Amino acid sequence: MKRLAFLITLLTFLLIAKSQENYHPLLKVGKEWHEASYNELYKFDVMEKIIGDTIINDKQYFNAEVRYTIYMNVKYDEGGFLEYADDYIQSSVSRDFPMREESGRVYRYINGKDVLIYDFNLLKDDKYGNQVVTDVDTISVGGNKYKRLSISEIDQERYDWYVENGMAPYQYETAWQQKGYWVEGIGCNRGLTYTSGWSNVGGVNSMMSCYEDGKLIFRASDFAHPGIHPMLKKGKEWVYDYYQFNDNEGKYNDPQRISYFIDGDTIINGKKYFTLVNTRKYPYPYCGAYREEGTTMYCVYPGQTEETVIQTFDPAGFPPEMAEFNTVQKDTIIVRDMPFVRYQYKAPKRDWALTAIEGVGFKDNGIVYGMSYGMPTCACDYMTLRYCIEDNCIIFTNEEFDTKQTDNIVQLRLAPSIQESNASFFDLQGRRLSGKPVKGMYIQGGKKYVVK
Repeated sequence: MKRLAFLITLLTFLLIAKSQENYHPLLKVGKEWHEASYNELYKFDVMEKIIGDTIINDKQYFNAEVRYTIYMNVKYDEGGFLEYADDYIQSSVSRDFPMREESGRVYRYINGKDVLIYDFNLLKDDKYGNQVVTDVDTISVGGNKYKRLSISEIDQERYDWYVENGMAPYQYETAWQQKGYWVEGIGCNRGLTYTSGWSNVGGVNSMMSCYEDGKLIFRASDFAHPGIHPMLKKGKEWVYDYYQFNDNEGKYNDPQRISYFIDGDTIINGKKYFTLVNTRKYPYPYCGAYREEGTTMYCVYPGQTEETVIQTFDPAGFPPEMAEFNTVQKDTIIVRDMPFVRYQYKAPKRDWALTAIEGVGFKDNGIVYGMSYGMPTCACDYMTLRYCIEDNCIIFTNEEFDTKQTDNIVQLRLAPSIQESNASFFDLQGRRLSGKPVKGMYIQGGKKYVVK
């Protein structure tokens, strides 16, 4: 019994240590944030910088210096857009700004007591005052991965007012529902300590940038940086045109409109899966149970009990039938104000190309590459996505696969070209090596090897 208790204690310690290892602390001496705030009369530039620490009630707090610079002559142009003249009128500095951080929670010391301003332990659908966490994901900025919480703040009184006065509240959603982000180690896109009360502010407040050790590590635009859009979500639907080749006539038949729909979830071998159905029920409705980890999808096919890896956006994990697609271009596009990561694959020898969108799937090959799900098919048949629906809204259409990029394309070389000699050696990032490594993993001839 003592041995079991010791093992449980050790495991708990290791899990805590692991979580702390991956946690980005918000508070650190030398860290600074720049914010901009507007109202009808003034513009404020705000700089908050942690200048040291102190002990209060036997607990460590970090002291922040807050510098305000105020400009006047704020005005609006004929289109209602904000303008202002940079006429400096005053500046002030405050140092009474202690904060502390413990176990993923951040407190501000106000009037002799701690006031919780962040809780990065919250999960999706958790409530925090009049706010609710609508999503929790991970984004990568400057080579660092950050945990991000998407926050929705509801002004119930305003919502009730619209309902009582016979107005459709969704038409005035921005008046009763404000949205924002908390990013672990960075803060809130509304400002470092501006984590709530967004609906009751007579102006606009935004975090513009965050610095650590004098280095810019985060910008305002990074808060909406595309994390991983989940492919699987209850109620999500994909509508395709299915093109079937007619051998007798030597041409494609008129396309059939086919729809796939996630109608719920299930537990298989202790893991949660989403069930995918064909809404036209041809030749059978149930298409399988699916789950995802990052950009990799797994499937338990009908009549089976073990899962199969069926898709990954990383060419290093492509199934054998996609082995020729060994190069990829990766960029970010904006569709309906939402960022999506786009992957464009090429097979140099056959001059083939594929386009996929994270969270949507392939342009001409289904949710996963080569999808047919029981439809009569041959190598010539293909499916073209018409549109994808999520939360009863169209989030992506066929034409948007070719949206102009917004970020510089990142060229990734993840496997050697078919034309290159099998004798060449590459690391896992696709960089050519001068010779066979004496230890570790490497790629040769498109396959991974390990030298111990």
